[in-house]
This record gives sequence, C-alpha cells and structure tokens, in this order.
Amino acid sequence: MTGFKTASKEETHTWVWHTRWFQAEEKEEIRIGIDHEGRLGSFLHLLPENQAGASLSLEEAQRIAEAFVVTHLDRHVTDANIYKLLESQSQKREKRLDHRFVWERVDKKVEEGEFRVEVQVVGDEIGRARTRYKAPEAFLRKLNEQGMKTVAMTIMSVLLVIVTIVMGTIYLLRAYRNDEVNWRFGIGVGIVTMAWFGLDRINGMVGFYKGYNTSQALMTFWGLKGIGILIGMTFLGFAAALIVVLADALFRQDLAEEMSFKGWLDVLCLKAGSATLWGQALVVALCYEVFDQGMHALAAYVKYGYLQPYLDVGARSALGVGSYLPFLKSLNIASMGFVVLIPTVIAVWLIWRRVIGQTKYLVVGIGLVLLIRSSVAPADDVYHFSLLLLLSLLQYAVLGFLISRIIRYNLLTYACMIWVDLLFRSEGFLEMDLSFYQMNGALMLAFGLLPLLMVFLAWRKTSARA
Repeated sequence: MTGFKTASKEETHTWVWHTRWFQAEEKEEIRIGIDHEGRLGSFLHLLPENQAGASLSLEEAQRIAEAFVVTHLDRHVTDANIYKLLESQSQKREKRLDHRFVWERVDKKVEEGEFRVEVQVVGDEIGRARTRYKAPEAFLRKLNEQGMKTVAMTIMSVLLVIVTIVMGTIYLLRAYRNDEVNWRFGIGVGIVTMAWFGLDRINGMVGFYKGYNTSQALMTFWGLKGIGILIGMTFLGFAAALIVVLADALFRQDLAEEMSFKGWLDVLCLKAGSATLWGQALVVALCYEVFDQGMHALAAYVKYGYLQPYLDVGARSALGVGSYLPFLKSLNIASMGFVVLIPTVIAVWLIWRRVIGQTKYLVVGIGLVLLIRSSVAPADDVYHFSLLLLLSLLQYAVLGFLISRIIRYNLLTYACMIWVDLLFRSEGFLEMDLSFYQMNGALMLAFGLLPLLMVFLAWRKTSARA
C-alpha cells in the first residue's frame, strides 16, 4: 500500500487545482490542472470539430506529443526502458486530422494496474495531455460489487427517510391542530439557515463557472444559477423551520420535565444558565473529542497494520479548500450543526420513539443501522468485517453510554461538541505550507475556543448579578 501511494504520487497527480479559460458561447476553451507542487498535472484545449487545422502524419504528430510530454509533464516516453507505446490512432475531422497516443510505464507497476500517459494532438496542437492510473479489472469488479451494497444501503436509507417524513408530517399536523406549534421560533431558525446558505454559496463562488457549458448564453447561466440559489435558500429555510417547530413541539409534549428549546436558546444567549453549566458542557465535549481523536488514531493503526489490502487510497482535500475563506465553510457547518442538526436528530428520535413505543428497541434498531453502515457496507470479507465491527462497537458503545447516562437532553453539551470539533479540524489547515491556509486554520482554532469564552462571560454575568 505504501508503494502504491508513493508510485501514485509520482506517476499521477492526486491533488490538482483546476483552472479554466473560456469565452461565452464559443466552443474553444483551455483547462489546466496544477498539482500541489506547482507542476502541470493535466492540459485540455477544446476546439470545435469543424475548425480548420493541419493534417499531420502519425509520426509527425507523435513527435509533437513526445516533446510536450517530456517538456511539460516530465515523462520520458521516448525511453523504451521506461515506457512503451500502447496505442496510436488517427481520426479524420472535417478540416483537420487528429491523433491520440497512449504510453504505459513498464518499469513500475502496482499489481495488474498500469500507469499511463495520454496525449491528443489536434491538428498540429496539443488538445489533451494527462497522466492516470488504470486500475486492474479484478479491482473494478470488486468495486462494482461494493457499489451494489452501497445501492442497497441507499435504498434502505431512503425508505427510512420517507417513513420518518410521513410520520413527522402527521405529528406536526396534530400539534398544529392543538395549537402547540411555536412558529416564531421556527421562522427565526429558517431565516438564519437561509442567511448561512447564501453566505456559503457566496464563499464558494470560486468555482462558480465549473459547470458552465460554453454553448449557453452567459446571462442564461447567471439567471439559472441565481434561481437555483434562491430556490435552495427557500427550500432549506422552509425545511429547517418545519423541522425545528416539529422538534420543539414533540420535545414539549414528550419531555415536559426537560428544559425546552427556548430555555436552551436563552442559555446560549447568556440570558440564563451559569458558568458551571457552561463549564460542565465544555468538559464533556472536550472529553468526547479527545476520545474521538483517539478512536481515529486506533482505527488508523488497525487499518494500516492489519487492513492494508482493504484501504481506500482515494485522495481527499481539506474541507472548504475550494472557497475564498475555508474557515468560513467549517464555521458554517458548526453553526448549522447546533441550529438545525440537533433539532433534526431530536425530532427523528422522538418520532421513532413514538412509532416503536419502547426506547430499548429503538436503541437496538439505531445501533444495528449504525453498525451496518460502518462495518457491513464497507466490508469486503469476514476478516475485514470483524475488525471494522470491533472498532464500531467500541466507538458506539462509548458514545451511547455518554448520551444515555451523562448528556441525555442537555442541548448545550451537544452544541459544545459540535463547536469544539473546530479545534481539531483546524489541524489540517495549520499543517499546510501556504500561509493563507495556516491563517484560516488559526481562525478556526480561535472560533473553536468560543465555548471557553462563553464560560468566562457566563461567570462574569453571574458575578455581576451576585
């Protein structure tokens, strides 16, 4: 596995920044991919099929392709000890002749996979150049089998969501008829959700033209994008409002002895509560985050020590890396976490508690769903499943004990758990070489310390009242 990652990093480009140049309503455009070390990772020059160009011989086109690859991709495809020409073909266009070449690296392989260099010559220009890894057929078949399990899990998840929505709608209508719906609270949450969604879309406009088809008028594209954003804002705001009023109504009906949503909101705004309450919530949140980080380390040790053949080798970028302010993306997720996620989880819990009737059966059902999702679905065989199951059992057992015996319906603790996660998420940005991302990591770290500031402010307010 280590050998594959090293070879993949050297022969392909796992992290690539894509840049695109185009003119509206014109077919011609240029796309360039630059990897994390500033090297050219891919090149694409699209031209209309009827555009005039040269009609070179296959040998002349090959010399142009080889020169480009050696100069710009640093792949010595002319060295027969390293590469062999796997494919060369020509395609006659209306007013030019195009050529395509594929080289395979022969001195470096990973099992049955192939590292390839692909180049297309359009007339007498480079139309496309890239490096890629062609996975073995056995791996692709295995991936398709894994996809079937994913489809089954998706179907089951969709069915559960549909049933939950139907039952939630029934309970919401009952609460509305009994005048137990706090619309003002829900509308407020809906407005906040819309504002955060709009801000997130503005922050992510660095990739605004990613899906733009140059055959489309630019004004049409802008209009459709704007309409899509407005529809998304409206839908999410409306959905958030309904979820929150449902959760609030069910909470007041089924858990009348607990502090209401409005009460916890007053605690968050420092209108109620104490420094002790904030301090306890912060300590529990930090303890869980430390445990969660420890579980990640244990899982990494097990996977790299005992599950190397099963590892997912796909590259993943840090959250928000494709936005103007990456820290704002994480801040948005944390904010929406305690504004929308917590009420959603509580609403789903109370809906299914009513449906099933017995809390213990509901807990068992949730546990089975989580275990299937984390161990059965991704497992390739019994050995893989058994280790994933042990890791999942440990994590969910501790989390279940923490929720059922310590946190219960203390919404402030859940909010702190979501917010404190920013402290650990900032590590990925702080470890980057560019100062821009280090600055965003520092901002995430500062916002992650906000619960500590709230403890201090609550203490000051309590002292002032005393």
